Amino acid sequence: VYSNNSKSNNIEEIITASPKKDSLDVSMEKLNTDLLDYFFEFLNTDEPLNFVLSGYFAKFFGHLLNNRLRLTMHYLLIQKPQYLNYFTKHLNRKSIVECMFKIIITYSDDIPNSLDIKSDFIGNILKAFNSQDEEVVTNLSDLLIDLFSIRKMYTTIITNKKLFELIYDFIADNMKNDSFKY
Repeated sequence: VYSNNSKSNNIEEIITASPKKDSLDVSMEKLNTDLLDYFFEFLNTDEPLNFVLSGYFAKFFGHLLNNRLRLTMHYLLIQKPQYLNYFTKHLNRKSIVECMFKIIITYSDDIPNSLDIKSDFIGNILKAFNSQDEEVVTNLSDLLIDLFSIRKMYTTIITNKKLFELIYDFIADNMKNDSFKY
């Protein structure tokens, strides 16, 4: 049997106790990346990804960006940039391409050379293009249209000669060989 006195002591302990520290609320130097490594290893396959699992991956990735933007972008662009290449293996999955779009448009000016890293990422996406896969053609077309529909990205693309030429040459070359026939 509990007494009112013990209940009030327990409540008082809960109220006065210091809050638990969020496990992800740490600097990048102290961050244990095992779970993030495991999460992004999902993309490290040459096999087609399951549509449903790809959707769940995209939902969780969106959650990471919404709640831990700086940490996630620093992790992907600085600590583990090789994971960006894992994304490019799956241009045939709309949800994964949406993750790529989020990476490209996400604010990351606090990361040195982020524009160069993102430009290289766009270049790798374009290199992974498979004109024989209707899903890839559709997804990449949507990605390019979406990039140009955001004013900041449009301005970035047209003012960055290397990036503009990369996208322009890709579109021009693929228009000549009917890659966008779907």
